[in-house]
Order: sequence, then C-alpha cells, then structure tokens
Amino acid sequence: MKISVVIVTKNRKDFLLRALNSVLAQTVKADEIVIVDDASDYNIKEIIESLAIKNLKLIINNKSVGGAVARNIGAAATDCEIIMFLDDDDAWENIKIQKQIEIFKNEINTVLVYSGRKIVNENNLNNVVRKITSKEEGDLSKKIFEKNFVGVTSSVAIRKNIFDKVAGFDKNLPCRQDYDLWIRILKFGNVRWDKCYNIFYTLFNNPEKQISGRADKHEFAVKYILDKYSNELNSLGLLLKQKSISEKYFSVAKAYRRRSWQKGFKFSFKSFINYPNIKAIILIFPRFILKRFGI
Repeated sequence: MKISVVIVTKNRKDFLLRALNSVLAQTVKADEIVIVDDASDYNIKEIIESLAIKNLKLIINNKSVGGAVARNIGAAATDCEIIMFLDDDDAWENIKIQKQIEIFKNEINTVLVYSGRKIVNENNLNNVVRKITSKEEGDLSKKIFEKNFVGVTSSVAIRKNIFDKVAGFDKNLPCRQDYDLWIRILKFGNVRWDKCYNIFYTLFNNPEKQISGRADKHEFAVKYILDKYSNELNSLGLLLKQKSISEKYFSVAKAYRRRSWQKGFKFSFKSFINYPNIKAIILIFPRFILKRFGI
C-alpha cells in the first residue's frame, strides 16, 4: 500500500523542519511527501531543495488559501492509497506510519485510523504535559455527532478513495474542518485506534497563533456544522441530538473562556440547557474563582 504524507505550512520554518524530520525518521517510509506552502513570507523552495529529499513534492501557493483548501491541494497531488496529514507545528513518533498501515492491510472495512496525542508546549517541545485519546473504535457513523472521538488532522490515516469520495475538507470552515471531514468519512466504514500516542501536538501560549485557538472561528464553525447536519442530527433521536449540540456549544465556551467571560457564560449556559452536565456548570464561574480551586 502506497502512503502519502501531506504537510501544510505557513511561516513556521523551524516547526516545519521538525515535522518533516519526524516523517523522514519513520520505521516505515512514506512513498511520497507533499508539502503545500500557503504563501509563506520566506524562500521555502530554497530550504526544501537544499534537503535533497527525492520523494518530496513542493507546492507553493501564490496567495494564502487557508488550511482546508491547502490540504485538498496536497491530497489532489497524490494518487497513493493511504493519505496522512501532518500540521507543520506537530510531529510524529517514528512508528506512526507502521502502526497505522498494519491495520489497513489487515482490515478492508477500516477507512480511518487515528492515534492518540502527546501534548507539548511551544517552549518545551520535549516535555509531554498530558496525553489525549478517546479509544473509540468500530462503526462511529452516528456516535461521531456526539463528539470528535477521532481527534486532530495530524493523528489520522485515511483511505484516499474515501477522502476523494467525500470531496475532502470543507473550504467554508475556518476551523473544525477535521471534525467535519470525519463525520462524512465515517459513513463509509469503520474506525480504529492504533493503540498508541504517536502525535506530538503543540500548544502555543498565545492562542491566536493557532486557528484552533480563535474563539470567534469556533463559534462560526459550530453554527455552520449544526446547520449543515441538521437533518442527520434530527434523525439521531432526542438524547444523542441534545448531547451533540451541548458538546459543540461547550467547545465554544472553552474557546471564549480566556477572552470573554460573558461570551463564555453564554455558551456554557447553552451547553447546559441542551444537555445538563457538570463541565458546563464549571465553566460558568469566572476564571479567578476556578483558579482558587485549582481548576
């Protein structure tokens, strides 16, 4: 099975080299590496050519098109059977490809394999502060509406024919494009966890450095997703529908928490009203109160 790794980058030279080196260090090598530069303000071509990587294809966008479109451009440039995405600020353990490709070879009904994340901070990339994964497997075509059990873009491997069938990432979403893609892909087969934590997921102290840290974009994405999948949500049954809506409002509340208590309160309340849960109640309190209790 041929494997392609698509890396989208913009103005993160040092992080890009870290990500690329983690791909080159894999115990099972990628057949092709596609780097899509989304209009960086430095000469990326000179840097990549100096590395002399034979199986690397560099695509440079003349103007920035955003992460979703850039990933689709990278995916369109390959015809490998398995496609993996890696954000430029993340990196992989060296067995990531090996573990995930083994599952695809043994299970024809599996369309997506994901790995757990090791969370690191931009100031200390070698210190893992916590681990995250869901361990959910099998047919998640309905359950995925409840929560993003799969995780982030850097953690997955996908059958390319399924990625093409669902037309890739939705260019209208400023964030949560990964979750939206999982919803569509999971209609076509099973999901597996590779039983590992093979992703080093980088958190930045300034959330504005990451699209996922922009609260306003989270708010837009949640409203867009709820509207896009309104028919599917209505077919889930009342309980699962309300849990799904509650989780999405909770994610917006978390994003706003560090910037605006009022907006955080608004979406925490919405989360609680749709599906009463202790997490939403906790976020209702101002941060200075939560800090006194170590939350």
